[in-house]
Amino acid sequence: MKTYSSFYSRLRRKLAGIEPLWLLLLAVTILFLGLMVASSRPPEQFTGDAVAQAGLTSTPQPAQTTVFSNTPIPAEFLANATQTNGIVLGAVILILIIVIGTLSVMLREDHRKR
Repeated sequence: MKTYSSFYSRLRRKLAGIEPLWLLLLAVTILFLGLMVASSRPPEQFTGDAVAQAGLTSTPQPAQTTVFSNTPIPAEFLANATQTNGIVLGAVILILIIVIGTLSVMLREDHRKR
């Protein structure tokens, strides 16, 4: 009869060959998947009564003539016209951080190999 200690020793030997970072990634992935499954609601049961109570309605006919009017830009939009400049500036700074960081890591690894 096999004991639990032999199972655990075999499991420990197999896990010893795996990088700890991969184990952490696997654990986090399983945790997130479990949380997603736990937080989703089960589908509601379909009953034919809801359809019977809703009844049928006719589709409205489209308008024969469509009148377009030039609507002016609201004053609040004109007052806050420069508000998006901060968002664009923040996005550019984040992109520069990513590009500079990537280039620095690539150059550092290139020097280590030589």
